Amino acid sequence: MSDITILIQGPLDEISISAVQYYKTIGPIVISYWDNSNESLLEELKNDTIIYTKNKLPGTKEYKQATADMQFWSVYHGLAAVQTKFVIRTRSDEWYGNLDPLIAKLDINKIICGNIFFKRWSNFQNHIGDHLFIGETAWLLEAYRLITHEPEHFRQWKYAEQILTYGLARSKNMKAELTKDYVKSMIDVIDINELKPFIAQYRAAKQTYKDFFHDPSVIKNIAEL
Repeated sequence: MSDITILIQGPLDEISISAVQYYKTIGPIVISYWDNSNESLLEELKNDTIIYTKNKLPGTKEYKQATADMQFWSVYHGLAAVQTKFVIRTRSDEWYGNLDPLIAKLDINKIICGNIFFKRWSNFQNHIGDHLFIGETAWLLEAYRLITHEPEHFRQWKYAEQILTYGLARSKNMKAELTKDYVKSMIDVIDINELKPFIAQYRAAKQTYKDFFHDPSVIKNIAEL
């Protein structure tokens, strides 16, 4: 049995559902979604062995970024359902057709992120990529538990990506100082162009990337941080 689960997280979307057959070749699948999603989209998966976690929208808002609370809780619920040592988190409005290069970089001591939108340190400190990542399930689950259950420690950060960086650090070392070198010690990155075919999204800008992603503000490897 595979030791890697694919976690699809977010409102149910045909984009990610279309990739399920490929994801099944990698390992088990967990789909974490909200109870206001269009569940008819799951009809085509009724004969597949998938773990579903259906949750109510969070009743409180702890973070400034509009969708941060929903994202954090949905990922947390999904991670809690994962039964393998490692997990790949994907968004429900994205899909990746070749995850082998990401899996090849798997390191129990690091979280490997896609570079959408992994910002250069000089532009945004601690702004890792949170659309796609692979790592140890227990580490990620504890990070998201802290973020969702102890938000008072994370509100100083504006963006969800920065909050996640601090959550990952704090789950390993409660007194961690988020220097550039410390982030490089626990995070690695991969250019998502290595994972094509793919569809990635920048919803706020109504931008879809199909098989090609370029943004001069992001890095392609950790040395560029």
